[in-house]
Amino acid sequence: MRNFKYKNVFLNSSHRTEVVPLKIDEGEKMKKVFQSLPITEDSYRAEKTILSCFDYRFTKLHRDFFDSQVNDYILVAGGVKQLASPEKEEDAMFILRQIDASLRLHRSEKITVIAHNGCGAYGGVIDREFYMDELKRAAEILERRFCLLVEKIFMDLDGGIYQV
Repeated sequence: MRNFKYKNVFLNSSHRTEVVPLKIDEGEKMKKVFQSLPITEDSYRAEKTILSCFDYRFTKLHRDFFDSQVNDYILVAGGVKQLASPEKEEDAMFILRQIDASLRLHRSEKITVIAHNGCGAYGGVIDREFYMDELKRAAEILERRFCLLVEKIFMDLDGGIYQV
């Protein structure tokens, strides 16, 4: 298999990608296991910074609902729990640093927080009202900290997505 690297070439505001042979040192310890389309080195602007749980059951809902947008995702166990009811103060501080980095580096001007019922980080609570309260609490913290309106989304185990 021949190995290639991609070189981005910019000519008068047009963009072209050239494929050039990649030299591999004999002592190299990495083995390429997948090749996708090249990723531009340019920075991007995220439409939203999204804080959500990493529960795989909701991955398809995320893709279906946000697919047409370029977003920064912060996915951690419990998502909003880390702000609304953190077990340790460091958990909330970590989330705040990640959101701050997204806003600074990718110039996002919107924050979305997402909760879902049956979340293992909450012990599997099903009650929608409980999660709405958690979403509101997390949004208040973020609105005070970043002076931005925060969108609150609830994803239900039945596949529904609700704005709170």
